[in-house]
Amino acid sequence: GHPCDPLGGNASTYDNLFTGAVSGAYPGALPFTTASVVKVRQMFRTQKGQNGTDYRGTELTHVIVGPDLEDAALTQFKEEMLLEASGSGATQTQALRPNPQKKYRPVQVVVNPYLTTAGDWYPCSSDIIGELPWISLTKVPADSGRVAGMPGPALVGADGLEWIFDDEMSELYKHGNKIGPAGTVAVAAKVEAGAALTTPWSIFCCKST
Repeated sequence: GHPCDPLGGNASTYDNLFTGAVSGAYPGALPFTTASVVKVRQMFRTQKGQNGTDYRGTELTHVIVGPDLEDAALTQFKEEMLLEASGSGATQTQALRPNPQKKYRPVQVVVNPYLTTAGDWYPCSSDIIGELPWISLTKVPADSGRVAGMPGPALVGADGLEWIFDDEMSELYKHGNKIGPAGTVAVAAKVEAGAALTTPWSIFCCKST
């Protein structure tokens, strides 16, 4: 139910969470199946733009899954042929059919081991150059623990913290900077964390129920 233009007057909305029951045009839960992938492709293609009338022109380019769906996702997007069942009960048969996903732009499967909710998958639409804007964030603690007499290069401990020392040869000691005035030395711990930056309309969360 996101408004296409949160600052404007049009009433058009778009969804990016799909769970629960079907309601009108809302498809409800989308378990990871060929039919759900087809539906997701259609939803990206027909997603309204900011003016609530024109289309954004997005398309499916990436699918992010947890380890539970890794094999299913790789089969869905990488195999040339898929095993398809027809009929039911005693008359049910299975046959190899050409994979319909091969008609489209290749989809990149991203497996994230931190996604632990069974059945959840995240279709994405990348930017114009074909990549989601993956970034690396660096956080330097505000309390850098300025101390005297700590020479030496940066050290990385077993816990992954990188210790940075501004000794008497540093720019801090000679001229001063935002950490402290000239004539002082300091030590800081740097932590790096991976992150992804995206927009609400370029990523869906699809649940199995």
